[in-house]
Amino acid sequence: LVPPGAPPGAPDIAALDSVGSSEPPVSGSSADAPVALSKPEVKAVVKAVVKAVAKPATSEAAVSVAPAPAAKGFYRVTGEADTVVLVGAGGRYPAGDLPAGNYAIEAAFLGGAMAPAGKVTITGGQATTIKCMSVFQRCE
Repeated sequence: LVPPGAPPGAPDIAALDSVGSSEPPVSGSSADAPVALSKPEVKAVVKAVVKAVAKPATSEAAVSVAPAPAAKGFYRVTGEADTVVLVGAGGRYPAGDLPAGNYAIEAAFLGGAMAPAGKVTITGGQATTIKCMSVFQRCE
């Protein structure tokens, strides 16, 4: 009889019938003397040890790790654009703080409509300056 959840190779508790003594321990024994245990006591000790050993070790799959907060970058705009926004998977961002990543630049020049004007990579922990030129309708 192996307890549920016991690790491979755990001892069969039923096989422990030959271990221990049915005689009660000798009274007056010193602390250094071996202790005689009854069969039920031996089985209880073995069950406790097997239960302690059978607890699963924490594995990488069982560990819940919160994702690291996304690194933030910052951008500012110089040049001749009326309006500039960066467009990425997380949405549209006006100048200022935003998650690090790759973005498409959309800009409006000389009162015109917003249109694609370039691409930029924002690096976490750094400021990026985007320069816009109306003559080329581009931002870099």
